[in-house]
Amino acid sequence: MDKSIKKAKLFILFFLILNILIVYFLIYLPINTELKKSKQEIFITLADSKVLSVNNYIESCKTGAESMSSRTMIRKKISAYYRDEISFEDLQNYTRDLYADGVKALNNSLGAVRLVEEKIVTSYGDIDLDLINEDKYSNDIEVEMVLKDTGNIAVVYSPIFEDSNILGYDAVYYNIDRIIDSISIKNVNVSLSSQNTMGYDKEIILKSGETLLEKDGIMFHFHKIMNTSKYLLFQIKTKDLYSDLKNIIIYNVLGLFIGLIILAYISNKFIISNAKRLLDRAVDERNEYENHANRDALTGAYSRMFLGHWAERNMDQFDGYIAMIDLDCFKNINDKFGHLTGDKVLIKFVEIIKSSIRNEDYVVRYGGDEFLIIIDSEDKSVVESIIYRIKDKAKSVEEFPFEILMSYGITKITEEDDIEKTIYKADEALYKNKEDRDCKTRRDDPSVQGHINTEGRSLCARS
Repeated sequence: MDKSIKKAKLFILFFLILNILIVYFLIYLPINTELKKSKQEIFITLADSKVLSVNNYIESCKTGAESMSSRTMIRKKISAYYRDEISFEDLQNYTRDLYADGVKALNNSLGAVRLVEEKIVTSYGDIDLDLINEDKYSNDIEVEMVLKDTGNIAVVYSPIFEDSNILGYDAVYYNIDRIIDSISIKNVNVSLSSQNTMGYDKEIILKSGETLLEKDGIMFHFHKIMNTSKYLLFQIKTKDLYSDLKNIIIYNVLGLFIGLIILAYISNKFIISNAKRLLDRAVDERNEYENHANRDALTGAYSRMFLGHWAERNMDQFDGYIAMIDLDCFKNINDKFGHLTGDKVLIKFVEIIKSSIRNEDYVVRYGGDEFLIIIDSEDKSVVESIIYRIKDKAKSVEEFPFEILMSYGITKITEEDDIEKTIYKADEALYKNKEDRDCKTRRDDPSVQGHINTEGRSLCARS
């Protein structure tokens, strides 16, 4: 009897140990590994969406600086100075107040300085002139990120052109910390860095090719900011990234205790069912983040990130067209009626596009007031009918004190062209269509009375 009891105890002990090993190696470790990978992908997806916000902010800074450099009256005064028609002091006196007004109108600008012949014509705002880098003077708009203990600054260098000749430069200072603070979220710290590496204990390379670095219990991810030499650094404590994984440990331990009480099969089933629920939740979280990254927050149209993913999966076998649409005189709408009205116009315009395209077509907000429509049809007449339908609906909108007008370009998607070249062709077609478009003010401007319609609603006219 004692031998039988001893054998039974040994059998029970062996069974329990075997059960524990099976649960740990065949269930817990694989599920724990997959959950960690899922959390890492979620972190990368979130970082990508935040980088897109910073890139859009940098583009808006460049647009603002370019608008300063293109102001006609004070630009022509520089030409007069070069022709010795006025003195440098006269140029400074004329430019000072007009330049200050222009800088004040720039969103998030700290100030700006105008330089001609490397001499300061005028400046406005609380800016450090020692930050000016002459190496950034070129024919294109350049952006330099300056990292300082007192605050990070983006300096945008915009050349001033007159008949293809560079007359001088505007250096516009922007507070980059505002956008960085706005994209920081709970448990994830976002900062600027001048390097893209560091000492680390562990390197994790994901299927997407992205890299995570781990050191001292913190996970790091670097992402280069477009058109700059600086990087966004995302940091999260490893325990925060994997916080939900504690639940899987609880369920496994609970399953083991149930296995001690009842059958190992029931305990295993319990563990697997709860592990599956956690995996499903992780997948739902990842899908939620991906959906957020793939949609434009203002209009609900697809984002440029979605466009990139779509092109990777579909460009080789897709047989259809891409249409690029640009709202005419959208800057006039923003300037005259405010950005809130401009946003309402964009939202309304996307509603019109969605109501005009088919389920198999996509609308993408490419930037600002530019939209791409991916149309799944080999028949160009189908594409044109969709565009004309959008154009007619937009023009007939009555809720604004102006007409919504648009220009467009259509190009066929071919196997020879990648997405960038295809968009370039559509963009070329759009601007050929747009060359005849002339932006006008409303009826209250008597200088353009002959160029608006009878209701005085149009902000554009054909020249």
